Amino acid sequence: MCDHAERCRENPQPATLSQPRHTPTEALALLTKACKTEHHDYRACSISLTDDTVVDRSRILGHRQITGIYLLALAVANDGRFVTFDASVPIQAVHHATKDHLGLF
Repeated sequence: MCDHAERCRENPQPATLSQPRHTPTEALALLTKACKTEHHDYRACSISLTDDTVVDRSRILGHRQITGIYLLALAVANDGRFVTFDASVPIQAVHHATKDHLGLF
């Protein structure tokens, strides 16, 4: 569980920047634009992936899914929506997650 909000704010950036269909410049421009809308909100790191009531570990297939699963779980815990470029985030890995909690660019 994060105890420093600034560190949590940086979590989506590596996942966003690693998508091959966008250059880093394009990804940062999209991220900057999204962060400036009234729909964007930073969330404190209030959940833990070690909590079995949050995540179904049997649904996590690889280490590259951890950030997306964490951010989806954070959205669920805050009745929000996690928007990402990554179509491989498994909704089934987060308890109580629905398609409404996950948006794809």
